[in-house]
Amino acid sequence: MFSSLKYRLGALLRRGRMEAELDEELRFHVERATEGHIRSGLPAEEARRRALLDFGLDQVKEECRDARGVRLIEEMAQDFAFGARLLRKNPGFTAAAALSLALGIGGNSAIFAVVDAFLFRASPLANAERLVTIATKSATVSDRAISYPNFVDWKRRNRAFEEMAAYRVTALILTDGAGAERVPAMQVSDGFFELAGMKAALGREFRPEEERPGAPPVAVISNELWQGRYAGDPGILGRTLNLSDAGMTTVIGVAPPGFRIGPRADVYIPLDRTGVFESRASADSLYGMARLKPGVTIGQARAQMDAIAAALAKQYPDANQGWRMNVTPFGRLRDDQTRAALLMVMGAVAFVLLIACVNVSNLLLARTAGRAHEAAIRKSLGATNGRLARQLLTESVLLSGLGGGAGLVIAYWALQGVLWLAGDLSSAPGGEPLGGVRIDLRVFLFTVALTLFAGLASGMTPAFRVSRRSLSARLGQGGAIGAGRREDRRWRDALVTLEMALALALLAGGGVMLRSLHRLMTADLGFDAGRLLTLSVSDATRRGSDESGQRLVEAIETTPGVEAAAGAFPLPFGHGWSGNSFYVEGSQAPQNGRLPEARVRYAGPHYARALGLRIEEGRWFTAAEAGQSAVINERMARAFWAGGSAVGRRFSLGGAKPPWITVVGVAANTRENGIDADLGPEIYMPTLFQYDIVVRTAGSPGAIAGAVRSRIRSLDKAQAVYDVQPMTDRISESLVPERFFGVIVGSLAAVALVMAAVGLYGVIAYSAARRTQEVGIRIALGAAPAGVAALMVKQGMKPVLAGIALGAAGALAATRLLASFLFDVRPNDPPTFAAVCLLLAGVALIACWLPARRATRISAVAALRWE
Repeated sequence: MFSSLKYRLGALLRRGRMEAELDEELRFHVERATEGHIRSGLPAEEARRRALLDFGLDQVKEECRDARGVRLIEEMAQDFAFGARLLRKNPGFTAAAALSLALGIGGNSAIFAVVDAFLFRASPLANAERLVTIATKSATVSDRAISYPNFVDWKRRNRAFEEMAAYRVTALILTDGAGAERVPAMQVSDGFFELAGMKAALGREFRPEEERPGAPPVAVISNELWQGRYAGDPGILGRTLNLSDAGMTTVIGVAPPGFRIGPRADVYIPLDRTGVFESRASADSLYGMARLKPGVTIGQARAQMDAIAAALAKQYPDANQGWRMNVTPFGRLRDDQTRAALLMVMGAVAFVLLIACVNVSNLLLARTAGRAHEAAIRKSLGATNGRLARQLLTESVLLSGLGGGAGLVIAYWALQGVLWLAGDLSSAPGGEPLGGVRIDLRVFLFTVALTLFAGLASGMTPAFRVSRRSLSARLGQGGAIGAGRREDRRWRDALVTLEMALALALLAGGGVMLRSLHRLMTADLGFDAGRLLTLSVSDATRRGSDESGQRLVEAIETTPGVEAAAGAFPLPFGHGWSGNSFYVEGSQAPQNGRLPEARVRYAGPHYARALGLRIEEGRWFTAAEAGQSAVINERMARAFWAGGSAVGRRFSLGGAKPPWITVVGVAANTRENGIDADLGPEIYMPTLFQYDIVVRTAGSPGAIAGAVRSRIRSLDKAQAVYDVQPMTDRISESLVPERFFGVIVGSLAAVALVMAAVGLYGVIAYSAARRTQEVGIRIALGAAPAGVAALMVKQGMKPVLAGIALGAAGALAATRLLASFLFDVRPNDPPTFAAVCLLLAGVALIACWLPARRATRISAVAALRWE
């Protein structure tokens, strides 16, 4: 019986008709319980409520909880429906606010897709969580290649890894019936494919005996090369390819589609352990990878490898002294500066989102002032402060939902722009290229979380203000007068100040980055890059010699439209690097035993004329002076022969012993190794021929490129001609990282400026519209419209100027984080700071003046009739 009564009581409670429909039996039990509670001292109303609860405690509580849950859902549905109607009634406000949030959310999602790929996404390789990359580092170098003898010792002595392998990224000239072509390649050591978890899609992988010195040359090619150059021919296995550095090579396997470790490789060959790799001091682009044993952490592996490195430093001090191990998760960026730059961009785009949230929050706050009567009526009808606050939060979440949906579309297009701008900047983890970065589930979930955050952040301040107002204050407000309440104005001014401060900080960062990029692009190179063509040739059959190569250069010089040509290694702004230690004749031996080092460039007799290189003293060398004479740059001359002329002085390469090399000329300092590279000592050594060539043209380099290529192939069809491009393009490619980060941060700063201006304009325009009656009264009492407009502009500019002052102080601290990314520009560059402050103030002034001017153009009669 009692369970039945409990059920009926719960059902009646749920329908909200408790007392009216109680039957006699139920009324009897409830009244007796009520009398008991009254006798215990409870008031009648509380006693009756307690009796109802006591009679069916468990069931009633459950029913009440269900009723509260249902009511909450119903109220939330009402809030969403009401909020959607309001947003539909104000399409201009809705579009502006949603677009503002969409820009912030979309930008964050696009940049997160890149940052996630580089820094957080796991490698798709098997056992990726246990794969690590091995390199070396010192106090000044964060990432350096390894030597093969050291690698052998690490592999033999370590107890942290199951397997280890080494690889080297290179390029080969592939010659077959289709002609000669330069293809990206990789030399790999024993166990590389097993460590990477690769199983050949066709054929097989390398066998241990094929990876030993002297074994017949074999190769595994990529699926892309097989499908592209050989049309997926199943007879590729066993075919012989002519590969430079490897000779006639037999194809034994085809890699599976999409297989990639780091940069692209179309040909894999066993690691050549002879020549330069025999030296412990050599580190010719060789890197290691390993798989951790189960239970071993990266920290433990790094500590053990450091101990091995310390032991090798004692055993081989000349090659290993001062070098430690750099063990990082495979697929993660080893370049600390690139990692920091990506996080910097993520921080910049987060600023844009904060500006958007402040912008929308201010707009919502301005609208709540105009909805004071609505809030008062809702409050008088029983709405709580929490219910009013929840209504505003619901509206802001709806706005952010619209912004999040549009933000996904913006993120897609923004990501395409980022990838186009980045080009071949780098590759993402697990061998995925940067172009493989995409909007996936992780980015979608990040966008959803960001949308929710933006909605709550945008609506928090308006909701707080509504919940703090008293009913009497609401009912006492008139439309125009209420809109101008001092407290509301202080809140709006505070938000405007914050928005301007964030915008200025981002503008200052973008300004110094763009100024640095401009300095990079207009820096004095020390040579004439205009009308300069660069190219590389390679004789796949190894029939070339210095004499035949020199004849090739001379033939290029006879091509119509060519003024001069010369071989050189490395090419200016090339990927190669050559350096050596040197000893100045008559100088004291260094106390630490380390000789100074210089970059060494091997160049032909016409190199200075072809490059447009200025000779400050002496002359350029001739072809007959190979091994005897050299030209040095001004930096080296001033550093080692500051007391007089360097011409006629002698030095030796590698140590204090002959052969002595005589300085015959001093050339101007150049930036051939990169615009932002250190202008250290540089030595030009004579050579008859190098496979990299610079060509000075009479007209456009692009117009003469085809004729030069044809001239080379007319002499020798076996020559593969590649990397044919103007020097200006080569320089532009070297600036891809700087241009990438500079343009992105500059673009974000421009977006922040527009959003701040639009937000300020919206707030001032809405406030001006609400003050129409006040403006009419002022004009009716004799105030000049221009004076009223000036007053409104003055009130609008006060928080702007406060924000500029606050933002300038914050920007001084924030731009210091950019110091390592700047070239020839100080982080607190005064011209840049002055320019961005004036720009923001000017844009804000226009945003304040336009709505003030429009408000004062209304007639006094119309203004006084406004309600």
